[in-house]
Amino acid sequence: MPSVDCLSESITFTHPLLKRTLVLPQNPRQRAVDCFDATSRFVWQACMPLCTYLCEHADIVNARVLVELGAGATALPSHVAAALGASLVVATDGDSSAVQAMQERLRDGGDEEPWTKNINACSLRWGDDAHARELMLTYNDGKPVDVVLCSDLLYGHDAATSGALLETIRTLLGDNPNGVCLMSYQFRDNLLGELDFFERVSDTFESEAVSLPRHDGSDDGDDDLWLFTLTQKKPPAYVTVSSTRLCAFDQWAPRCDVSILLAPFKIVPLPPWYIRSLRAGGTIVAPEGHTSFASPHDIDDYAAAVDDNDKHYDEDDDEEEKDDNNDDDVEREQLKHAVESAMRELDDSACAPKLRWSAPKDATFMSCDGTLRCTSFDEVDLLMRSSDSIAYDVNTPFEGCADVTNADHMDDEGWTLALRSWRAVNPMLEFRCFVRKGKLIAASQRDPSTHFDTLHEMLSRDNGSALVEALDTFWERKLKPNLPKSLVHCAFDAYTTPKGDAGYAVRVMDVNVFGPPTLPLMFDWSELHADELPWSSNTEIRWVREATHIRPGLKSALPIDLITSASDGDGDSDDAGERAKRLLEAMAS
Repeated sequence: MPSVDCLSESITFTHPLLKRTLVLPQNPRQRAVDCFDATSRFVWQACMPLCTYLCEHADIVNARVLVELGAGATALPSHVAAALGASLVVATDGDSSAVQAMQERLRDGGDEEPWTKNINACSLRWGDDAHARELMLTYNDGKPVDVVLCSDLLYGHDAATSGALLETIRTLLGDNPNGVCLMSYQFRDNLLGELDFFERVSDTFESEAVSLPRHDGSDDGDDDLWLFTLTQKKPPAYVTVSSTRLCAFDQWAPRCDVSILLAPFKIVPLPPWYIRSLRAGGTIVAPEGHTSFASPHDIDDYAAAVDDNDKHYDEDDDEEEKDDNNDDDVEREQLKHAVESAMRELDDSACAPKLRWSAPKDATFMSCDGTLRCTSFDEVDLLMRSSDSIAYDVNTPFEGCADVTNADHMDDEGWTLALRSWRAVNPMLEFRCFVRKGKLIAASQRDPSTHFDTLHEMLSRDNGSALVEALDTFWERKLKPNLPKSLVHCAFDAYTTPKGDAGYAVRVMDVNVFGPPTLPLMFDWSELHADELPWSSNTEIRWVREATHIRPGLKSALPIDLITSASDGDGDSDDAGERAKRLLEAMAS
């Protein structure tokens, strides 16, 4: 491949499909001390093949919104994309001198280069989410872009810098299902150091790599030059907004006969202000004389209230605030009355609370007895506000669904609180069952972090076949007929009580979606979603057979923030636990 002349005063690019020749100035002799990054002064080796690829795949950029990262002073790919018909191109760089050079070049374009009217140049700091969103707001009404161009950007960067690059790509593409990133790359001496970047890319995007042909067409390809095409990972077809809604407790439980449920329940509608207060997070301290933790006034006007403590109110202001507080007190007391009235109709006036999908199991450390047992609204409210699972429910309940929209995430209406009559359950008897295409295909011990000698002895007699038969019979004859016919893929949690020679009594505890964020426990979703199941039996059952080699549940064995940090944002990563343990060891040393 002809080497790019880094010392030339200009770079020339031509292609038969472009129908014009582009000549752009370089700054090869600018001293490195005059600019933030000397690499921005001229075109690098992987740039020309990327431009050739754009010409031969013009449909990728035609009438689309593009952002080029690390464009440098020339921004050649941006010019090519604009000349090919891109509706808007934003060329960015972290080097202010490079941005200034781009802007001067665009001003000089004139009528002879009409495509330059569709190009904008600005600075952009990698890893700065707010800066990237500001760019989207300025140039694309806040919407994600269609294409991100990256030409030869990996050049001896440390993990933090390359990670910041990936974060910016992710932010710019957002939830655009058709978004794509084209990254041209030249393998150099730091390949091992850059492998971490490509591993992290595979966690976020579908990635396809092809060898880039030489710009002059003299050879089929160059082993050192590659094009990586990054597209959004397509969520499994099993998880949609519709199936997620059907798995909400208030959708499936009322359809079931109480005899197949672990416990009777009551459902209380939640007002929009309460959902907004859960989204806002933080601890709410009730005013003196109040016994409830939640107040829309405390949430919506908290900052204003703090500031007002240092201000002087006139009598009119005092009266107005007093009226607001009275209104909030009424709403709070109405919700409290509704919840505690429902509790009194349950056994022992005690309940285990649950939002539409999740129970605040991760917040039991806040309760007096370390369980979900609640006897008052205050106790329910404290668990709700202390739970990461509840925060997930109210903020991103449809994350990972193929057809999700922003409106689905932020809907404040239609939320309910389920109050299930309190039952002290034995975790040894809980199993998660996986249903695909209407058939029970697998069952896992619900607590994979514990070995139960009694359970192992019981199941080892027949390798779990009696329990599998009981679970399958329960699904086919009792639970499946009560669920919506469209819910053909799901996971349900079952409570199994041994009955001696009569087998097992089975009752349902919960119904979940057949995919993330539901934990597969002793399975992997790749197994459960495989076209051909990797086991010969109709239903595979797994339990912890010995006290060693126990696989912990990632979201309960370690703090969720630590898991997220250790797994680069993917809390379900198989090696997230190991990474988190290493991180803990490093923090302790």
